[in-house]
Amino acid sequence: MSSADVVVRPLREGDLDAVLAIQAQGYDAATQEAAATFSAKLRVAAQSCFIACLDGRAMGYLIALPADANLPPPLHSTEASSLATADALYLHDLAVAPQARATGVTQRLLAAYWRCVHEGGFRFACLTAVNGSRPFWERHGFRVVAADAALRARLVGYGDGATFMRQAIG
Repeated sequence: MSSADVVVRPLREGDLDAVLAIQAQGYDAATQEAAATFSAKLRVAAQSCFIACLDGRAMGYLIALPADANLPPPLHSTEASSLATADALYLHDLAVAPQARATGVTQRLLAAYWRCVHEGGFRFACLTAVNGSRPFWERHGFRVVAADAALRARLVGYGDGATFMRQAIG
């Protein structure tokens, strides 16, 4: 399959079962978020949440929220900055089903994210790298942010090795 076979569209409430199934394939139980948490994020930032399908089957998703570029929302939280005060689009979660890797799903989801960053006029893109993904994000231009006490407290729930990363836009 090629990336041309990947269809990325806005995430909807009806997609949350598929999101939970994909999430379960890539995260341990402590870092898996509940449907209610995803639903709250979707209500706050529907314009920056996406699902990717191959042959009509959900194979990946991306959740992004307006945020403060210096302080990510904690895991399992329903909080988000308002668009009026946010200076960053926080890439909260990107997950791809193992069988869909190397199909273009990741690239297409990231393209949707970057469109939102630029169209939204955000000054920063940021995320928390987990599960050893820091080198992947560094290849995409993100850099590690030195963690003060407030940031370390926010990262606790993300698991060992969680690293907050940011990229200036423009």
